[in-house]
Amino acid sequence: PYFFTERTYVQKFPKRQVLVMDECHSIERQVLGFIEIQADNKALEDWAPTLRPMPVLMELEDFYQWAKTEYLPILSSRLEFLADELENSEDQKKLKEQRDLQMYAGKLLLALASVEKEPDNWVYWQESTQEGMVSIAKPIDASPYTPSILTDHADLKLYMSAYVGKKSVF
Repeated sequence: PYFFTERTYVQKFPKRQVLVMDECHSIERQVLGFIEIQADNKALEDWAPTLRPMPVLMELEDFYQWAKTEYLPILSSRLEFLADELENSEDQKKLKEQRDLQMYAGKLLLALASVEKEPDNWVYWQESTQEGMVSIAKPIDASPYTPSILTDHADLKLYMSAYVGKKSVF
């Protein structure tokens, strides 16, 4: 996940000669978990309190439209506010909030771009919890994301695992 984050958002690692992936049977799960997005009352409370409570959004298209037109603009405004606040300050709490929000907003942008490009590769549902509604959007297939966040960044890839399954499937 650290490598995924660096490759997706920071992009300062040079291309590697060798990339060793231990426990490679979990790569698909790791990639899908990195790409998936959740929106819930906790995130709204932290970064977009005017949108609380989490609305009922029945379909992926409903979630996509809400996230793009309502949620993302508020997150962007919050990031601008934090940048202004931190211009002359090194408030550690605000720095952490800014870093966390940048990661979350970046993940949301990546997910929305992917939903727009390949909506049939996504599943979406909402769950009702004690804290309220939780919207969850996950890609079905990890292969569209694996090159850009993992395999394109090394000349030689070494996959290690006790058992990865059938070679043809792997």
